[in-house]
Amino acid sequence: MKNLHYFIGQKKSPFHLSVGAVILDKQKKNVYCHHLIKANGKTDAYLLMRNTVEPNESLERALKRGAQKEFGMNVKINRYLGSITGSFVNWEKAKMQKTTLYFLCEQIGKIKNVKWQESHYGEKSMREWKSIKFLIPQMKKQAKILKRSDFDESEIIRKVINF
Repeated sequence: MKNLHYFIGQKKSPFHLSVGAVILDKQKKNVYCHHLIKANGKTDAYLLMRNTVEPNESLERALKRGAQKEFGMNVKINRYLGSITGSFVNWEKAKMQKTTLYFLCEQIGKIKNVKWQESHYGEKSMREWKSIKFLIPQMKKQAKILKRSDFDESEIIRKVINF
């Protein structure tokens, strides 16, 4: 019998656990994010770095692995920002509950010749700096259009304004 990956969200265990990073530029005005071109054929979407926690992996290791794999950067974790719980339908057409724990991070180095992990959503994607002022209303809008509450990370970004 195949081992159940208890963090990824499957029919037998419909819960998904991820970690996410808010990576600010030095001026603390822009956030590094995924830009999905025409997500689900509907609208451009912007997402923070998110990575599924692997069994027996610490949250810190999962976050650093995700930043390296998805953004080609090494990061330092500064603080925990909170979490978002939402729902989505996975590849098995099963409804999943997804919780993402977010951390404020700073870039401490780049990885050369990184092989970018392509989007899980089937679209072309880019990685780019976007202003906080742009992202907050955009994330609210995209979540409504795409009917994915986990695509609205605006409250997490709003928290970094106060730090």
